[in-house]
Amino acid sequence: MMNKDLNECFELSWPGKRAAAAAAHAPTEARLCAAPAESVNWTQARHLFIEGDNLDALKLLQGDYAGRVKMIYIDPPYNTGKEFVYSDSLGKVCAGAQNNPVARAASGGFAGTGAPHAAWLSMIYPRLVLARQLLKEDGLIFVSIDDNEVHHLRLVMDEIFGEENFVAQFVWNSSTAGGIRAKYVNRNHEYALCYARTLARVPQLFAPLSQEAVKQYNRRDARGRYREKDFAWVTRSANANQRYLIECPDGSFVQPQPGYLFRYVRSRFEEALRADLVIFKRTKTSPLIDQNGKQARWNIYIKKYLGDATGAPASLTPKSVVGLYNSGSNEIKELFGAMLFNNPKPTAYLRYFLEMAVGKNSTDRAAADAEIVLDFFAGSCSTAHAVLAHSQEDGRRRRFIMVQQPEPTPPTSLARQHGFGTIAELGKERIRRVLRKLALEHSEGFRVYKLEGDFSAAEA
Repeated sequence: MMNKDLNECFELSWPGKRAAAAAAHAPTEARLCAAPAESVNWTQARHLFIEGDNLDALKLLQGDYAGRVKMIYIDPPYNTGKEFVYSDSLGKVCAGAQNNPVARAASGGFAGTGAPHAAWLSMIYPRLVLARQLLKEDGLIFVSIDDNEVHHLRLVMDEIFGEENFVAQFVWNSSTAGGIRAKYVNRNHEYALCYARTLARVPQLFAPLSQEAVKQYNRRDARGRYREKDFAWVTRSANANQRYLIECPDGSFVQPQPGYLFRYVRSRFEEALRADLVIFKRTKTSPLIDQNGKQARWNIYIKKYLGDATGAPASLTPKSVVGLYNSGSNEIKELFGAMLFNNPKPTAYLRYFLEMAVGKNSTDRAAADAEIVLDFFAGSCSTAHAVLAHSQEDGRRRRFIMVQQPEPTPPTSLARQHGFGTIAELGKERIRRVLRKLALEHSEGFRVYKLEGDFSAAEA
């Protein structure tokens, strides 16, 4: 008798998944219509703002941008059911504002607590499929999310991007956990899942060091600030190439004690020695032993320079670098004079990811100028703001593509009171104000396109 288990596979399944997958490949009848009057510096503009449903926009972008986008960042609805200026209710986003019958079928096809999750998954699935097709081989995608859907999102992204292309699950300490006390736990963190199109093609990543890390570089010489790093370190590795004798200033020889290794193989150590990067210090607590196995009187350190204050990205993003929720709110208040958008992502938080994807690795100036950053849940356009500020700082002229549907702002919201009838209107105005603030309105600009007939054939 055939074992039924042989016909089963490990996967995340939900009602409506097949239709969601089909929606990614269904043709769209939408078309882009230029809106020069809402744009800035149309003739020389390098950036794009597309107003309309992002599923259609992603399909239309395939023609010119497939395999060309260096970084994607999105902050989709979190499926919390709470009301914000940007609707965060799955029923409204999936079934209402997105006009998505795929999501309606998923949420309405069965009863129970899983229905909202199915609706959300059916909304996000085809968009991520299309997003992957836009990424360059060495491109990265970052997706912000919280506890409501992070477990489902991780499985979906494993399926679409491949588990082998998972980079990290970043944790953002997003608030101080103050305010109204929760009944159980005050949650003050969010996540950002990062995947590569092809991880093997991604170079070494860098991100800004925390203020605490920078303070450790408390010494200085003619080459700049540095810190002393122990040359011997604790490890379970048994690599014989990192265990050898080193001659100290008094002519004695030292080596790592059991359980330790030197950080470099001998040839690299000798290069560091010739470059004056090695420090010998007398001590009574050295992790080194002499050639007879006795406690050494010397310890060895390597100079590690601060350089541009970047290092390996931290999965727990450093608060001193990326800020909190209120950092993003204050940026909106500074630009508009009022808090028109609840909890936008701080540009410093987004720039932490920008530095990874389009920062220090951009050694080729021409290639860096051609790098494209996409956000198809643009909201108040924090990503566009971050790209402009980041590019101005390091002199690279990266491009952004923002996509935002014209979702109405609530009638009683501050955004509506200030004349912004939709989230898209607020996002476009933010880009205009950032261009003016950074004095870029003459050298930079963005073109606005609006989707007409913005519905996919499968969703008509």
